[in-house]
Parts: sequence; C-alpha cells; structure tokens
Amino acid sequence: MDSSCGQGVLTGVADWECISALPLWIDYQFPPVLQGKRLDEEPIKSTYPHDENGAVDELYWEHLENYELTQLRRIFLSEMTKLEPRWVEIFKSSQRQRDFDLAVTNCGHSFLIRRICNWLKDMDSGADRNASL
Repeated sequence: MDSSCGQGVLTGVADWECISALPLWIDYQFPPVLQGKRLDEEPIKSTYPHDENGAVDELYWEHLENYELTQLRRIFLSEMTKLEPRWVEIFKSSQRQRDFDLAVTNCGHSFLIRRICNWLKDMDSGADRNASL
C-alpha cells in the first residue's frame, strides 16, 4: 500500500472517460429547447397558402415556432441578466465563436454554403460585426 494514502496526496483518478476540456463559450449557449432560427416578426396566418380544406401551409407553423422561440429566448436572456449577468456577458461576447463553429461544422452542407460565404464576407469586410450566422 502507498505510504502517502490518507495524507492528501493524489494517488489515482477513477473514470475520466466522459470528461471533456472545452472552451468556455461552448457551454454558454441557449438550452437545446430554445435553439432555432431567429424570427422577429410574428407570421400572419392569412398571408400563407391554404389547401382546399382551408388548412394553412406547413411553412406557417415553422415560422410561428421560430417566432415563438425568438420570444422565449428574449425572456430567457432577460431572466439570466437578473440571475447571472456574467453568463449573459459571456454569451453575447462569444457569438462569433459559436458562428464560426457552426460554419465549420456545416461547410459541407450545400444548402448552407451560400449563407456561410455571405457571413464570412460580412466578417471580412466588417460590414456588420453583430451579424450572426
């Protein structure tokens, strides 16, 4: 038996298998239930196509969900500002890192490549430093 046991000297580590060492900004994101596309204006149901039975197009429901998630994220940030202002500060200051990670993760998706290229041009030109991907 190791003679240092019981004297405050680390002699072993058990099960570090699921431990990660990641940048702080990765943890400062909206909870998964609040993640989605941003939509600031409420969709107007009557402006969407309807089928022969009067049911509105699925795109309306997608836009409505995005709008409602945007509203919930605002509430979340407002509450986090009261409860943990440092979290909000780190969250806001790390948007570019999250966007860069999203761009790298999705650069192989043909339907996102134009959006990523436009974002990169904006970042390169300094056109809108607050724009997000």
